[in-house]
Amino acid sequence: MTNHEIAALVQSAAAALRGGDRHTARSLLTQAIHHDPQNEHAWLWMSGVVESATEQRECLEKVVALNPTNAAAQQGLTLLQPSVSAAPPAPWSPPEPLAAAALVGMAGVCYHCEAQVYGNAAFCWRCHAPVHVCANCVFAAEAACKSAQQIINLTARNQCPWWRPE
Repeated sequence: MTNHEIAALVQSAAAALRGGDRHTARSLLTQAIHHDPQNEHAWLWMSGVVESATEQRECLEKVVALNPTNAAAQQGLTLLQPSVSAAPPAPWSPPEPLAAAALVGMAGVCYHCEAQVYGNAAFCWRCHAPVHVCANCVFAAEAACKSAQQIINLTARNQCPWWRPE
């Protein structure tokens, strides 16, 4: 079988797979691989029609062995890596606040309009919203803190225990 015919088999298999016909795609790819076991494209497409993650990994490893720079195969292998974290994440707690003296002259961002403000500012110079965030949230877009403290209404008093108004 010629290289052109093998390429046609791989293209037909890709079209079958895109059309949802995994059985035909697998049959065509098996033929292509039988005639050219070094065809990285056939192995890459085969990784999309096999049944198990183990078979997918074997196909993708074959592609990487044939062409170590194949980005699609590398990405596929990365996605097949088992999840490292088996334990649930620890509950979130805010970090220790910065000292008031450390805030002087440090720049942060207004939670409401994202204007640059100083850490010891009581109000945003642009939107005039009170700075209802703790010293840490001024310097980091910490969504967990804002949702935990229900900082929704910019005119309401902040309930964050770390907030130290001047």
